[in-house]
Amino acid sequence: MRHLNTLMTFLLLSFAGQIFCQTLTVEIEQKEGVYIIYPGQKPTFEYEYVKSIDAGAIIKNWRASTLVDKLLKRLKKEGIEADALVFTEDDLYRADVVKFKGNKPDKVTVEIEQKQGVYLIYPGQQSTFEYEYVKTINAGAFIKNWRASTLVDKLLKVYKKEEIQADAIIFTEDDLFKADAIKLKK
Repeated sequence: MRHLNTLMTFLLLSFAGQIFCQTLTVEIEQKEGVYIIYPGQKPTFEYEYVKSIDAGAIIKNWRASTLVDKLLKRLKKEGIEADALVFTEDDLYRADVVKFKGNKPDKVTVEIEQKQGVYLIYPGQQSTFEYEYVKTINAGAFIKNWRASTLVDKLLKVYKKEEIQADAIIFTEDDLFKADAIKLKK
């Protein structure tokens, strides 16, 4: 009987999770002919892995675009043909180089990650769903570790502390210090 109750609870929680978890997609930007896919995002298109590359150890003026530019420079230097860069680390230092399988889709989209119950939309990405603005949040000025994962965690901490009622955040600045909290339209 105890196992039956455990099984029933598990099934109910699984079903509830399916009802409340939506799959949201965004169109992604192209930079120098290469699509940029941020951490935790899942491509909706089929692709072939080419190789992994990294931005190196020394990064001045940390911004997401600085790391993207550094990775694109490495692609050119090594003569690697790519359709997209898929970041493999939260801190944007490593990415997989990929090519489309077959033809390029009309719209290049990715499923976006939900972290701590909040969807993350990175700079330069366009939502494929309707939403309404709730509030702009700021990570604050004092941050010891200038890594993407630290900034995302800091913004989510502010989000929780201010008890913002929203479904997603859209990063509005390249350095990931500010984001707009949004609510999905039903």
